[in-house]
Amino acid sequence: MVALLPLLVRDRVMEAIGDVAAADGRWLALATACFLAVIVATARAWCAGIGAVGGEVSATSASARYAVGSLVNGIAPAGTGGAVRIGLFSRTLPERDRVLTATGIAAAIGIARAPS
Repeated sequence: MVALLPLLVRDRVMEAIGDVAAADGRWLALATACFLAVIVATARAWCAGIGAVGGEVSATSASARYAVGSLVNGIAPAGTGGAVRIGLFSRTLPERDRVLTATGIAAAIGIARAPS
């Protein structure tokens, strides 16, 4: 079944490529800017969380770690990117309970992003 997947989605992919090619470039640029802004803003939230518990991570490193999680979410099932982010960000924390601490930071960011 997995081997047949490219054949099953080929028409949809070609249609999507055609839609993107026909789209207004200004809207695509705006969407790209917004996507990048979300990555940077959420990475900065991770920086603040990591710093609050005694870790240290640069904005560039946090953005890269967050983006890798987003990439994994795009190709893996069930929000696997969140677990990847926790693993990547936990490496910036002191040794003691770092995965648990990173999980707490992820939960706090999720709660802050939730609609009120």
